[in-house]
Amino acid sequence: QKFISHKQYEGVCHDISLWEEHNALYYETLFMAIYEGIYSKDMSVLKNLRAKDIEDNKVTLNPDAGESYTLNISKELANNLCELSEVEIWEQTGRFGYIQLQLVGNFKDTCFKTVQRTNKNESAFYYRRIRKIASVYVEYPLRPYELFVSGLVYRISEELKAYGITLQEAFSTHYRSPKVRSIFVDELSRCHYSNTVSNFREMINSYLDIFLD
Repeated sequence: QKFISHKQYEGVCHDISLWEEHNALYYETLFMAIYEGIYSKDMSVLKNLRAKDIEDNKVTLNPDAGESYTLNISKELANNLCELSEVEIWEQTGRFGYIQLQLVGNFKDTCFKTVQRTNKNESAFYYRRIRKIASVYVEYPLRPYELFVSGLVYRISEELKAYGITLQEAFSTHYRSPKVRSIFVDELSRCHYSNTVSNFREMINSYLDIFLD
């Protein structure tokens, strides 16, 4: 199985906040951020995100390659990101019991600081966190890209509802509508999705049932 429905997403966020023993805010905020569109293939928009880049429910994203862009996010995520930017300790239980490790970012107000090992690789740190969430709370593999795409589908479905259009209709090969196309184009462009609308539609069509709960 690929991707995740909105109902599943909400359940995972709830379960992380309820059951995660250490670093619950970090895990939940990372999961929320990618789902809400804060994603790039190299994960640099996460690495570079700072509290100063957040204003109300808008966030300015700064990829390593390419121009900065602004994204609307939920107020809950904005609050979480600002709170997370002040966290500098990573907690974990290992062979030698409970330990605290230093979280480091390029700036003091970096939101997604990481534990620095022998070589600096922030994206690997984020990937491991998502893998842990998937194994414990989703129960099947879910990559960051698939989480990001799941959020795209949900927001597109909500926009379609406002016009009385179902997901099945919008993804049907026989359904042609300028409004549907503009909804797809607007959301994919807003989140800097790197492939075409037709590529996106083709990818989701085989998994559409997931998003119909």
